[in-house]
Amino acid sequence: MVYGLNVKPEHGYYVDFDPLDGDVRNIKLLDETPDEGLNPRGRAVACGRAVDPTNVPTKVQWKDQHGHPVPDFDNGPFLNLSARAKALIEQFEPGLHQFLPVEFMDIKGAHLENRWFFVVCNRLDTIDRDHVQGMLLSGGKMWRPASELLRRYPEEIPEGFDLSVVPKLVFSRKKIGNAHVWQDKHLSGVGAFLSEELAEALIAARVTGIKPSKAQAV
Repeated sequence: MVYGLNVKPEHGYYVDFDPLDGDVRNIKLLDETPDEGLNPRGRAVACGRAVDPTNVPTKVQWKDQHGHPVPDFDNGPFLNLSARAKALIEQFEPGLHQFLPVEFMDIKGAHLENRWFFVVCNRLDTIDRDHVQGMLLSGGKMWRPASELLRRYPEEIPEGFDLSVVPKLVFSRKKIGNAHVWQDKHLSGVGAFLSEELAEALIAARVTGIKPSKAQAV
């Protein structure tokens, strides 16, 4: 089993935030070399490679009007963690991922918490080509539902492909190997993925701010 790392608001609403320094729009990768996956440029904090910390904020105002604590996992302005969530991840993959310190301030500008921006540094191809359903690797770069390709790139639909099949991602345990958290280089807009072992550890620790979703692996 594989889990999607789904960051969800803890109290039913998203909290506004203001980076107090840095420039999130201009965060760059340390290595922008193209590979067989989606172009990593433009997706710096979510492509599976380390970033240049120059433009990463070091202070963020977390503007919760109700005074709730920041959950262990939060997305403002991009994926950030509490110290205990960081420690759990590093138990499984020590020294692999990038954790950049950030101070969170409350709505009045007072110190709230020292946290960590989390940049996943596993960039993998983990979808099982023989078992994925109703999806095609568009341009050899990105998995798309066949119904979407029919509308946008019908020439990519192979003759005889069954368009009635419900799209379903199926992961390959062999391709995942020993990884515990990763970004898939052929998927866009779906966030990071977790191994079953790490997901279960996070659930058992009752970390807040995530609702891991199950996906099939063979």
